[in-house]
Order: sequence, then C-alpha cells, then structure tokens
Amino acid sequence: MIFSHWKFPRPSSSGFSLPELIIGAGLVGMTVLLGGVGMTSVLNSNQVSSAETERQSELSRAMEFINAEIRQAQSVRVIPADDLPQQFWDSLNGSEINPSRSAIRPILQLEFSSQPNLPVVYYIAEPSGNGLWRGQQLVLRWGPDFDAEGDYGATPMPLNDWKHRVLVDSLDGGQLTEVPPTCPEGWNRSPAGDQAIASVGFYACIAPSARMANLFQLGQINKPLSRNASIRLKSQSYSRSNTMWASPPPSDPPDPPCPAPSSGVFQFTPQGPCITQTSTITVKFMGGAITCGPGGPTIGTASQIVLLKPNQTSETVAISNQLNQPITLNNVPAGTRVKLVGERLPLAGSNCGTSFQVNSLDQQGSQVLTLANGSSVPQIEPFDGQTPIEDFVAGILDLQTQQITIEDQQLVFLFEVGTTNPQSSAYDFQDIIVLADIQPVVSSN
Repeated sequence: MIFSHWKFPRPSSSGFSLPELIIGAGLVGMTVLLGGVGMTSVLNSNQVSSAETERQSELSRAMEFINAEIRQAQSVRVIPADDLPQQFWDSLNGSEINPSRSAIRPILQLEFSSQPNLPVVYYIAEPSGNGLWRGQQLVLRWGPDFDAEGDYGATPMPLNDWKHRVLVDSLDGGQLTEVPPTCPEGWNRSPAGDQAIASVGFYACIAPSARMANLFQLGQINKPLSRNASIRLKSQSYSRSNTMWASPPPSDPPDPPCPAPSSGVFQFTPQGPCITQTSTITVKFMGGAITCGPGGPTIGTASQIVLLKPNQTSETVAISNQLNQPITLNNVPAGTRVKLVGERLPLAGSNCGTSFQVNSLDQQGSQVLTLANGSSVPQIEPFDGQTPIEDFVAGILDLQTQQITIEDQQLVFLFEVGTTNPQSSAYDFQDIIVLADIQPVVSSN
C-alpha cells in the first residue's frame, strides 16, 4: 500500500505514563507529609519549650515571694488545720477556691514581731471549678495586705480584713512518680507523712529552730499534642528577723537591771546578753568580705566591743581586724551588758565613700545576727561569689547539721554593713564575723 511508506513526524520525547504519574504524585505527597510532620514537630517543640519557660517563671515568682516574706518573719512553723483561727474559715466565703476543710492543707505559718499572735499562713487548696484557676491545686497566702512601702503598716490589720490571695495555680496534686525528698533529721515536714507529701504540689521541711525552711513546688506543664508533665522547684529560706533576742523599740522603757547572778555566765535579755558573773571576755575577728559593687575594690571594716556597766559607765575597746589576734577584757563585772559594733569604713574616690555603723543591740535581726551553740548557720548566697559564712566559721561548724558547735559561754556575731535592703543580693551577713568568749572568773578562795 502506498500510504504505508508515508513518514509522519514524531515528538522528540514522549509523556509520562499513568504509573509514573501515580508514583510521582505519591513521592510528592510523602515529601509534603514528612515536611508537615517536621514542621509540626518543630512548632510543638517550640510550644513545649515556651510552656516550660513560662511555667518555670510563674513558679519561681511564687517561690521568691514566699522566700522574701520568710526572710522578714520572726519564725516559720508548721500549723495544723485545726489550729487555724475561725477568721480563716469565715473569710473563705466568696473566694475562688473550694472552701471544704478537707481540701485545705496548711503548709507554713509565719510569725512577726510587728504583729504578735497574728500569723500569716501559706496553704494548699483546690480551685472552685469556675474556670478562673487551672490545675489540681493552688498555693495561697492568708494574711494582711501590704502598704505602698511593701510593709504591713503601722497598725496591724484586723483578722477579719485578711484576704486569701492565690500565688500560683496548676500545681500537680497527683501521685508523684519519684520518691519525695526526705527532710534532714529532726526537721518537721509539712504536710507530714509520705502519702500526704505525694498528694500535694507544695510542701516544706522546717528546721527545729523555726528559722529555716526548705520549700518544694511541683507544677504542671500543659504540653501541646502530648501528655502533661511536671516541673519541680526547690529553695531554701532563712528567717533573718528571728533572733535570740529582739531589740527594743525606741518607745520602750530604759533597760532593766541585769538578772541576779546565776549558774550561767550570761543570760539572754531583750536588751542583749547580760553578764551575770564577773567574767573575762575574749573577742576575735573571724573574717569577712565586702566590696564596693561587683568586682569592685575591698571596703575596710572595723569592729568594737562596748561594755555597758551597771554603774552607768561604759568601756569601748577596738577589735583587731586581723585573724588570730584576740583582745581580752578582764574582770568584767556582773550586771554588764555587752554590745558589739560593726562599721563599714569610707572608701575614698568611690561611690562607697560614706561610713555606716550598726550594733548588736539596736539592729539585732536586721543588720546583726547572733548565733549560740546549736544555732543553724544562715543559708545565704554571698554577694558576687564572695566567701560564704560557712567558710568563715568552718572551724566551729558541724558540716552534717550546719549548726554552730561552740561552748555555751560563746557567741558568734554576723554583721551586715553593706546594705539595709533585705532584697539586695549584697544583704549576706558575712561582712564582719566576730566570736566572743565569756568565761567566769574563778575565785582563788
């Protein structure tokens, strides 16, 4: 046939077959799917990281608020729910929590010298279910409101006006997967018992001295596209205003006479240690550290011992600021009050050019801490990585209990002369540390 010899033009390349198109579409789909999964994973990871950071910040702010108030308190203690005042329960009406007594777990009771018999309470409760607060448990504070200066005001607020304030929500109230931390031997755990600890997201270990507390928080983290998780925070706080004796306010009457001589060398009184037998007093400088700002030059210090004698005279003696150079005062009469003075010396050519002096009678608890045998060493972070208190008193410190081990006739004085602000990182009570040894004079008869 003639047409069988015709030549028709043919394309230089042929198209994809149907199987090839199906395979190609599948590969594209898998690529898009894998890319979407990867993007979702990245977004989920970012959301989880953001949730953890936000939760960490919320819990840290609540913990720091509690720590700050503990530092201002005179003591921190455990309080059973049955011991809470009736005003506590009455003021629960209308609050955003479950008012059932079985849902309330008191954790801490803070006592203040400025408002005796009016303790501030931190406790665990459950949300009321109205949707305002999230999670299984809340940490709340029941106490007086603060004034503009961050204080309680000159006149204590009546208990009937105290409010329940939520500090943080979304605490983990379920059973913990790990063993709860144990408290040091002799410390009080709140709430008590392993089962009670495992069912709350906020608990505490309180030292027998009522001056120190270890706090624990277990907060929930809501992770997108996954199960919820928990985050644990721990802190340690020391009640800096809890002292062995408190300074009298300016309106107090004159110092009463010292107690009559007794078997002890001195007695603790609201006006400081009072010598009850004729004694020899030896005082020595144990160390200290203070600088003009972070990494700045060292600031000089000085200290003195002042004897306020029963005949209305006084004797002031400078204490050497060199280690292992004690000074001794002989035949100190019974009835003498002892006052230790610490001073920050001016640093020429700097913004630390003014002097500042404190003493153990008038600023006890705020600028001076006095420790006796068995006292716990304050767990305070030193300023700018300076030497901590524990190192200065290492020779008289029980490392296991973190308590001072000295004779009953001895006292340790910790001075803060760098700042008066308890919230400052420089408020560390290791600027000047002095040891006083008060020994009775043995009669030759």
